[in-house]
Amino acid sequence: MTETQPQPSAPVQASGAGATVRRIVIYTLLLILVITAAIGLAGLLGRLFDTGGRTVFELDNLSRSLAFALIAGPLALVLWWLSWRRLSEPDERRSIWWGLYLTIAHTISLITATVALLSFLASLLNPEWTVFPVGGFGRQLSWDPYALANALVWALVWVWHRWMLTHRDKGPVRMRTVPIVLGWVFGLSLIIGGSINLLSTLVNEVVAIATNTPSLGAPWWVWALQALIWAAGGALVWWLHWYRDAGRTLSTVFNAVALVIMGILLPTGMAIGGTATVLYVLLTLVAGSGDPLSVTLWPLAGGVSAALIGALVLLYHRSATARESVMHAGRLAVSGAALAGAATGVGIVINATLAAITPALYFGDPRSLLFGGIAILAVSAPVWWLVWRRVPVSSAKRVYLIVVFGVSALVALITLLVIGYQLFVFFLDPMSGAGLVDSIRAPLGILVSTVLVSWYHFAVWRHDRGAVVPGGTVSAIGRVLLVTADHGQGERIREATGAKVTVLERADAAPGVERDVDRVVAALEGVSARHVLVLDSPSGVQVVDLKD
Repeated sequence: MTETQPQPSAPVQASGAGATVRRIVIYTLLLILVITAAIGLAGLLGRLFDTGGRTVFELDNLSRSLAFALIAGPLALVLWWLSWRRLSEPDERRSIWWGLYLTIAHTISLITATVALLSFLASLLNPEWTVFPVGGFGRQLSWDPYALANALVWALVWVWHRWMLTHRDKGPVRMRTVPIVLGWVFGLSLIIGGSINLLSTLVNEVVAIATNTPSLGAPWWVWALQALIWAAGGALVWWLHWYRDAGRTLSTVFNAVALVIMGILLPTGMAIGGTATVLYVLLTLVAGSGDPLSVTLWPLAGGVSAALIGALVLLYHRSATARESVMHAGRLAVSGAALAGAATGVGIVINATLAAITPALYFGDPRSLLFGGIAILAVSAPVWWLVWRRVPVSSAKRVYLIVVFGVSALVALITLLVIGYQLFVFFLDPMSGAGLVDSIRAPLGILVSTVLVSWYHFAVWRHDRGAVVPGGTVSAIGRVLLVTADHGQGERIREATGAKVTVLERADAAPGVERDVDRVVAALEGVSARHVLVLDSPSGVQVVDLKD
C-alpha cells in the first residue's frame, strides 16, 4: 500500500474585494506620488533655467521642490515597478483601476505639458506683455523658465504613460480608448479657443481702423500670433489623437457622446449665438443707439468669430461622422439647443415689450433688449424647425420629448411661483416703490415661452405615442442583453426594438471593430420575449430567450 504524498498547494491569487481594495490603494498612491514628483522636478528644473538667479535663494520653495523630487520620485518608481510586474497576470491587466489610473495620469500630463509649452512659446513674442512675470521682484524676462520646465517634465510623464497605454502585453484592457477621446476633445477645445481669439483680434483691428479707435496695450499682432500658437498646438494634439490614434473611427459610447457634444452641440450653439450677435449689432446700427460707433461695433468681433468657427467645426464633424446613431443623437441635441434659444428669444421679446410700456421704472433703452430677443429668436427658430422636422419617430425622440416637457414644466412652475411672490409683495406693500409690471415682466416672459414649449412637446409626444417605431416588428421585446464587439450597436437596436438595451463588450474584441448591426436587428425580428440575450460573433448572431 503506497502512501500518498501531500502535493504543494498552488499560490493563492488575490481576488474579490481584497484585490479591488489593493488596486485602489496602489494606483491612488502611485498617481499622487507621480504628480508630486513631477511638481518637484519641474520646480528644480525651473530654478536651473532661471537666469535671474534670485529665486534660487527662496528656501521654502527650494526645500519643497527637493522634498517632492527626492522623496516622492524614488517611491513612485518603486511602487510602479512592483505594479508593472504584476500586470503580466490577466486579472491585473483587465482591472478597471489600471485603466482608470492611466486615463487620469495620461490626461493630466497631456493637458499640463501642452498648456505649459504653449504658454512658454506665447511669452517669447513680446516680453513687455508677458502674462507670467518671473521672480517676485517685479522683473519680467523675455521667456518663462518655469513654464518651460513644466512643459519638459510633464511631457516626459506623458510619454511614459502613453508607452504604458499602448503596451502590447501590459496595456489596459478596459478604458483603453478613453484617453484617446479625452485627447482629441482637449485638442479641439484649444483649436476652437485659439481660432476664436485669432479671428476676434483681426476683426477688432479692422473695426478699430474703420472707427479711428486707438488700441491700448500690446500691438494687435502680438495677440494674433499668441492665439495662433494656441490654435496650432491644439491642432497638433487633436491630430495625434483623432488621426494617429484613430479616434475618429472609435465606435464606443463615450466617443459617440463626445462627438455629439464637441462636434455637433457646441459648434451649433456657437454658430447660433454668434449669428444672433451679428444680427443684434446690425439692428442696433440701423435703429441707432446713440452710443459711439466703436461701442456699438464692439460685440461684432466675438459674434463673427463664434459663428464662423462654429460653422466650420460643425461642417467638418457632419462629414466625418457617418454613424446614423450619432447623427440622430446630434439632431436631438441641436433641436434642444435651438429650442432653448428660441424660447429665450420669446421671453426677452415679451420682457422688452413690457419694459417699453413702463418707461418710468426702466432706466435703460428697451430697444437694446428687444433687438437682442429678436436676434436670438430669428436665428434659433429656423434652425430648430429645420432640424426638428428631420427627426424620425424613435424611442430616443420619445425620451427627448418627455425630458423637454418635464424641464419646461418645472421652469414654468418656478417662474409662476416668482410671479406669485411679486404679486403678493405688490398688494401687501403697495408703497414699496416697485411697479407691478416692472416686477413681473422678466418671469412672465419666461413663463409664456416655457408654457408654449411644454404644450407643444406634450402634444407631439401624444401624437407619436401611437406611431410605429421603425423596425417595429420586434417591439415585443422588453430588454435586450447584447454581447458584442461593437459598443455602438446598442443605440440602433434600441431604436429598432423600443426595448431597453444593455451592452457588454467582448473581451476578445479588436479595437475599432464595427459590426453589421442590420444582421442583429434581422435576427430579432419575430422574437417576442421580455428578456433576450443576443450573442454577436463573427460566426453569426445567437438569440436566447431568458426567463423572467
